[in-house]
Parts: sequence; C-alpha cells; structure tokens
Amino acid sequence: MSTKLLLVDDNKQSLKLINAIFSIEGYETITAYDGAQAIEILKKEPVDLVISDILMPNVDGYYLCFKIRTNPLLKNIPVIIYTATYTSKSEERLAMEMGADLFIRKPAPSQVLLDSVAKVLGNPQQQREPVARTEASFESMHRYSSDLITKLEQRNIELEKTTQNLERVLTQFKHAELIAGMGHWEVDAATQNVTGSDAIYRLYGFEPGSVRISAKWFLSKTHPDDRQKIKNVISDVARKLKSLSFGHRVVMPDETVRHFYTVIRLDFDNQGKPKKLYGTSIDTTLITENEQKLLASNRELETFVYKAYHDLKSPSSSIAGLVNLSSTENDPATIKKYVTLIGEMAEKQIRMLKTLNRTMLVRNLVPVDSEVDMALLINKTISDIETHGPPKVKIKILNELTSTIITDGDVIGDILYQVVLNAIQFADPKKPDKIVTIKTFGKNDMLEIEVADNGIGIEESVKSKIFDLYYRGSDMSKGAGLGLYLVKNAVEKLNGTISVNSDIGKGTSVVISIPISR
Repeated sequence: MSTKLLLVDDNKQSLKLINAIFSIEGYETITAYDGAQAIEILKKEPVDLVISDILMPNVDGYYLCFKIRTNPLLKNIPVIIYTATYTSKSEERLAMEMGADLFIRKPAPSQVLLDSVAKVLGNPQQQREPVARTEASFESMHRYSSDLITKLEQRNIELEKTTQNLERVLTQFKHAELIAGMGHWEVDAATQNVTGSDAIYRLYGFEPGSVRISAKWFLSKTHPDDRQKIKNVISDVARKLKSLSFGHRVVMPDETVRHFYTVIRLDFDNQGKPKKLYGTSIDTTLITENEQKLLASNRELETFVYKAYHDLKSPSSSIAGLVNLSSTENDPATIKKYVTLIGEMAEKQIRMLKTLNRTMLVRNLVPVDSEVDMALLINKTISDIETHGPPKVKIKILNELTSTIITDGDVIGDILYQVVLNAIQFADPKKPDKIVTIKTFGKNDMLEIEVADNGIGIEESVKSKIFDLYYRGSDMSKGAGLGLYLVKNAVEKLNGTISVNSDIGKGTSVVISIPISR
C-alpha cells in the first residue's frame, strides 16, 4: 500500500509544485487550500503525513497542527511545516510547540523535501503534546495570522499593480523615446561606467547591447569637427558642476551625418559631490535642416527682392528719361524714335515682370496632375520660343513617348522652355552648325528629358552655381539669371532630379527625371 500525503497550501503554484515532486516519487497525494479543508479531509480518510504552510485563510498551519495533536484519532499523524523564507525563529518555535515534527523554509530543493518526509516516516516517535493554549489564545492568534494573510495578499496585489504600472510606464517611455527620436544615458561618477537606454543605441544606428558604450565611444561617433567642442563641454561640466546643453553632429555607421541636441544634468550625493551624470540626446536633423532651408529661402527672397528692384528700376528710369526727352522734342521722326525705344523698354519690363511672377509662383507651387502629350508640349514650347524671333540653331526632337503621361503639364512646359532657351542662348557662334536636341522617353515610371547642345560649354568651376538665384554664367547671358533657378525649383516641386554634364567647346547636356503615371 502506497504512502498517502496531505499537502496543504493556499498558494496554488506552490501546491502544484510539491504535489508534482511527491507524485513522481510514487506517493499518493491529497491537496487542500487551507487548514479548514484539511481538517475535513482528515475526518474522512486516513493519511500518513501532513505537509502544511502556515499563513492560510480560514484555518492557518498553527491551528491545523494543534487540531491534529489534540484529536485522539489524528494525534499520531506526523506534521511537517513548509513555509515562506521570511518566517523567523519565533514562528519555527511556535510551530514546534504546536506539535510539528519538522520545520522547513521555502523554497527547499525537492530532494530536501523527499529526504525530510522519508526521515519523519522512517523514525516514528511518540508525539509531543502541544503546549497548553486556550481557544481564546488560538482565536487571537488565528485572527492575527488571518489579518497578516489579508495584508500580505493586499500588499501582493498592490505590488503586482505597481509592477504592471511600472512596466507600462517603461514601455510607454521606450515608445516615446523612439517616436521623439531621443535616448538617454548615465555615467557613474565613481566607476565611470556608462549605461544607456535601448533608444540611445538605435539613435546612434546600433542594435541595443551590440556595442559597449562609454565616454570614449560617444566621442568617437562625434563628427571630427565637433570633438573639441564636446571635450570643452565635458571640461565645463567637471569644472562648473552644473547642467549644460549643446548641439553637435554624429557620424552614423553608414557615414551619413545627423544633428543631435544633448542635455547633461548632474546628480549629487549628501556631501555635494557628483554622483551621477545624466544625459538625454535628441535627433534634431530634420529641425536643423528645415532651419537651414528656411534661412536659405529667406536669403534667396531678400536677394530676389533686391535684384528685382534694381532690374525693374533701370528700364523704368530709361522710360522716364525718354518721356522727358520726347516732351521737349518737336521733330516727329525723333519723337517716333523715342516712342519706339519706350515701347522696347516697356516690353522688356513686361517680360521681366512675367519672369519674376513665374519664379514666385513656382516657389509656392502645388503640382496639379493631368494627361500630358509630350509631342504637343514640345511643339508648343518651340513655338513660344519662336515668338521672340526665329532661333539661330537647328532643333532636333526625339520623342519616344507615344502615349500620354500623368504629370503637371504647365510645370513641365516651363522647365522645357527655360532649358531649351538657355541652350539656344549659349550656342557657339564659331560653329556653322548649331544644334539643340530635345530627347524625351519613359524609364521605370520616370519621365526622362534630355536637352543637349553643341554650344560653348560650362566651366567646371561654375557648374554647381548655374542653378543659383540671379547667377549669370558669362557675358553671353541676356536674361536676369532666373531661368535655371526657376527650373531647379520646378523640378524639386515635382520630386524630380536634374543633372548637368558639360565640356568646354563641345557642349552641354541637361538631364531631368520626373516621376510620372501612365
């Protein structure tokens, strides 16, 4: 006949664990969740040994042990108290006074439990009578243990809620760091050990824990031109013992450069000595780039207004002067000459105003897509150019787009007009055959426009400046220097790219790529 054990514990996980330990070893087991349930089981069926926890609701382990020892039918059943590690010697002494055979603290290795049961069962002894206690004292002790259990359970619930809240806050903080593009780190003043959040690793382009971060590591990732600045900041923090903030650049693993803004704060011990150095870094690349774009845009606008004023002032002054001269002249032929000049000046001013207006419109352009037939658009562009006089070049058209495309036709027309006009303007007067070729085709959902000429070419030193506002490349420039600036802005508005290849004396090729739909 197998040995039967009664296992008593209100902790289901603990009860399941010890039940598994003894069941595997061949013991027959019965389980109960408190002392009251255990007493009812003992009344109904015999057991060879009881293993019980102390702190349980309804009837605790002390009272269960007392009940067993004071019951003539149960008093010879061995009892092992198996309870939590936070119990003291007084609890152990009280358990033994109640008649327990053995007192074991949780968590004990399974072999210790097995050996203890074998020892108690293998060495039967005359059971001690429990120390005489009144029912009132037991009731008082039971209320105390019940209150203690309730408090512990409540404390565990509160602790679990606090842990869950903390985990939720930490998760939210991690997400917030990622969304905000920021991370934090800290340095122990005594050991100089550096620890950082997962986000600080990702901010620098690394997986969390993939590298060992340190002050030297952070400095190595700083842009070479900013390293001395960082050293000076660290020196100021150590010397002035106060928080500081600063902007700096970081070189990412793929060699790209990002802009960071870092805030450093010191934490002091009770003696006023630095204990911790806390730092928070945020990626401000987008903000910095937008600020730089805004500054550049403001500078361009200031230049635009200044140059527009001077460019419009000159013909206006000439017109005013010619009007004054004609008012004092009596010769009809001379007056007619003055009127003709006034008309030419006015026409020049109108063209300039149109260019200025179109330039400002392109700066604020919101593209509007429509179906565009490139063959028709190219012919219209050439026709518009010819209204100012027949071009002294031969224009070749190589259009491979036989079907319509979806894009902003007006903007594409402006781009074509300015690029072709520029190619005509810089034709080489020394060459008998002056040729401008317009080639258009589709490639990977892109409209490709190539305007090539055999003109004078562009000096390598000025190639990067030809799209600047009011830049005029040579004495052959007749316009206000807005044409290619307008082209660059228009291409950018359509999310396209533009590139220039040129050889002095051989010619220039301008290649434009614009995303399209068919």
